[in-house]
Amino acid sequence: MNYTNLTNTDAERYVISACLTNQNTFYGLSDILKEELFSDYDCRTAYGVLQSLKKEGKTIDLTTAAPYLVKANVNIGRMLVDSTMSGDVARQHAIELYDLSIRRRFNEVCYKGQTMVGDPTLRTEDLQALTKELNSIIAGSDDGGIITFEQAMAQVTNDVVGRKNGEDSCGMLTGLHIFDSRYGFHGGDLVIMAGRTSAGKSTLATSICYNMACNGIPCVFYTLEMSAAQLTSRIMSSHIKIASSRILYDKLSDDEYNRYYDGTRRLAHLPIFFDEKNKSSFPKIKASIRRLVAQKGIKIVFIDYLQILANGKEENREQLLGDMCRDLKNLAEEFGICIVALSQLSRPKDGKDDTGNLRGSGQIEEAADKCVFISRPDKDVTRAKLKLKKNRNGSIGEEYVKFHPEYSFFSDYEQGDPQAPYQEKDKPLPF
Repeated sequence: MNYTNLTNTDAERYVISACLTNQNTFYGLSDILKEELFSDYDCRTAYGVLQSLKKEGKTIDLTTAAPYLVKANVNIGRMLVDSTMSGDVARQHAIELYDLSIRRRFNEVCYKGQTMVGDPTLRTEDLQALTKELNSIIAGSDDGGIITFEQAMAQVTNDVVGRKNGEDSCGMLTGLHIFDSRYGFHGGDLVIMAGRTSAGKSTLATSICYNMACNGIPCVFYTLEMSAAQLTSRIMSSHIKIASSRILYDKLSDDEYNRYYDGTRRLAHLPIFFDEKNKSSFPKIKASIRRLVAQKGIKIVFIDYLQILANGKEENREQLLGDMCRDLKNLAEEFGICIVALSQLSRPKDGKDDTGNLRGSGQIEEAADKCVFISRPDKDVTRAKLKLKKNRNGSIGEEYVKFHPEYSFFSDYEQGDPQAPYQEKDKPLPF
């Protein structure tokens, strides 16, 4: 049978690479990994070697496994594709392989059924056995997500040991103190950034996107309000200190052109991606995210903004927005990525920017791990207030950030800045 569309060799190699380089990852995936998940010879053989080492009580690592892999003619270099992969990401790849193996088994049984139908000697007992086999496959397909407390503890221990050995002590850094002092953004998080029209939501998102990309974190940005060229000009503007409008429409001076040219060389390899063809609807964005996670290793997604994607009837709008946010949260957890979704605020009579004022649906807040509100509480256009109103795994708070209107980006106030408003800040963490 042709299994071309029911295998993923890259995912198999990612899982084996993660297991070869981290024993805790191998044990953390023991609830889901089986030999039949691997269709590739090298991957299937490598998994068998790891299982043998486990039975013999030996250390699960590349040094111990290498002699056995060489003896079995396994191409070790082909297996080692990502030594930095987290256990969460490896688990997402393993779950995909599990699902593909279920589909392969299902196809095999269906193919067997097709051949049986043409057999004049077919008995009722044969059909009953076939039905039982199909039911067994369907019933067994729900077991992949079950883990024991010991396995979950191994995943936590893996992170604790990593930080002890000098690996990152927090999540993905945003470049803004209000988030980074609370351990940044994390894979599996749904972050809602809300504000009224022209409060600076898109600028805040592009500022964080630029900061993360500079730290080597692959990002993708979806927006119906701006083109990839317009977003890129904003990001470049903050770096080369030339107004984005001049980059797009004006003739640059010699000095500006030299700075622009130097900036293009420095920024050309930033891991920021745009999908211009698949940003017009929510289903297309979800499909695009899945593809880019697999192809580009995307770690964080920006969506600008929720209400513009909710194209249902007005009476169904609340339910539609709630469903969209739950889908995004599930997608974040499935792939171990962070999704930042922008949201408009309604205009309450009391003038307060609260979570209950998210336009269209209170269900937006329910699905979110973090909710941050951006506002301009005074007439000073060079600053904005960020209020972290919900933080599922950390503290809340509020801070002012500095807005650079000529270059369209936000930053923290530098220490000693005479224009910085007074604000209480948590003591910075030692990283």
